[in-house]
Amino acid sequence: GGYPALGAAEALVDAGVSVTYVTPHALVAIHSQRELVVVPATERLAGRPFRALAGHDAVDAGPGEVLVAPCAGGDRVALPADLVVVADLQPDDAVSNAMRAAGLPTTLLGSAREAGNLWAAVREGNEAARAL
Repeated sequence: GGYPALGAAEALVDAGVSVTYVTPHALVAIHSQRELVVVPATERLAGRPFRALAGHDAVDAGPGEVLVAPCAGGDRVALPADLVVVADLQPDDAVSNAMRAAGLPTTLLGSAREAGNLWAAVREGNEAARAL
């Protein structure tokens, strides 16, 4: 995910929610400007209920949990989840549908929902977090 995912994570943490940010990339918000956007956001999240799990991808879901797996291969890990926010560069109906089928409230942001632009995705992330 990019900045929309990081922005949604920060808004959720501000609302008192513990967040695990899962990304298949080696870095959080890899497509965003590191020094101007990512570093300040991660500094604000330091010491708060936020955990980044880079190099992993959501692969399935069960009641109250999301299964993630290392992109380089390895064992799946079950993460407890009460809510799932999917922010991706392209729709991934298989994962989001599995999460919904498991009874997890799931929100798609930005291009995970439909192709759009960065500012619309940031707005959607903010709106989704405030709606909780």
